[in-house]
Amino acid sequence: MEDNFAEFMKKVSHIEVAQLMEFVNKSVVDLSTEMMPPEPAISFNNVSIGTLGNFSTIIGKAKSRKSFLATMFAGATLRGNYEGLQSPLYHKSVIYFDTEQSKYYVQKLGKRIVQIAGNDDNLQVYGLRTLSPDERLAVIEYVIESTENLGLVIIDGIRDLITSINDEAEATAISTKLLQWSELYNCHIITILHQNKSNDQARGHVGTELMNKSETVLSVTKDDNSPEISYVKFDFTKNLTPDSFAFTVNDTGIPEIVEDYQPKQSATAKKSAFKFDQVDITTHAEILKAIFSNNTELKYSDLQTGIINEFGRYDMIFGQSKAREAINYFEDAGLIATTGAKGTRYCTYHLGHDLPF
Repeated sequence: MEDNFAEFMKKVSHIEVAQLMEFVNKSVVDLSTEMMPPEPAISFNNVSIGTLGNFSTIIGKAKSRKSFLATMFAGATLRGNYEGLQSPLYHKSVIYFDTEQSKYYVQKLGKRIVQIAGNDDNLQVYGLRTLSPDERLAVIEYVIESTENLGLVIIDGIRDLITSINDEAEATAISTKLLQWSELYNCHIITILHQNKSNDQARGHVGTELMNKSETVLSVTKDDNSPEISYVKFDFTKNLTPDSFAFTVNDTGIPEIVEDYQPKQSATAKKSAFKFDQVDITTHAEILKAIFSNNTELKYSDLQTGIINEFGRYDMIFGQSKAREAINYFEDAGLIATTGAKGTRYCTYHLGHDLPF
């Protein structure tokens, strides 16, 4: 045991033994005492989004209105409730750090929060655009440490606190800071991060690290069919999952919840989600009869083309991969059958015995 300890201490030689023992004692979890669950910081329709002592992350593409969502959270916290958002922290301080925008736009953002809240008694807003990553981090840490009665902290642009989004050490360091700040000062922290342009993943190693450590991850997506609407989905939460919701920005620049919103699937999503067993068998029969109306036997490629064309007449539009899926489905259902060895040029397809006509 002593040898193991000595070997370990070589690896962490920068930590004194007394300090290490302090860390160990501070980290012990007493299983004999009853611990209360963390207090809610902000909820939607009475389901917790985030709690004190933890941090959450908002992700989304550029211009998806991530900052507008954050101002809703800030305003609801200062006010106690807003548009279905609730917070018991209306008597506590709210700090908003913006790392990207000029002071003019940061002030505009702050005024939006005040309009939602109806007061600015406990609000602090900071624009950190002109500072370096290290300077931004230092300012945020100082303000958090020196703010009494802290409730909510929003860091709009967490990526700007590090020099590289793909540096694993920096990603670990910034997520560790968020965990430390939220627990030491018993507040909830909301960070904002861009998604990749090519997919819906948060950017870089820092994105992966924040996703793993966040209490809740929310994604904001602008509706392709109604671009004035942004859709908020809870991708992950350690608590009960709140209902998704949508919001828009009114004529005075204030975000408001859109009631009874149902997101429309994109054409790609519709193609992927479409299942052939959801179509009535009579419709399948009519489609197959039309495909084989001029020829009792078809080669695979001709059958594939016929499926794409005939389903298109019913506004069920898809490509070759989905047509291949249709052929497999029709064979399994006995609606079509083959003659000759499959996969050879001698194989042809014809109507099956189970076709209902």
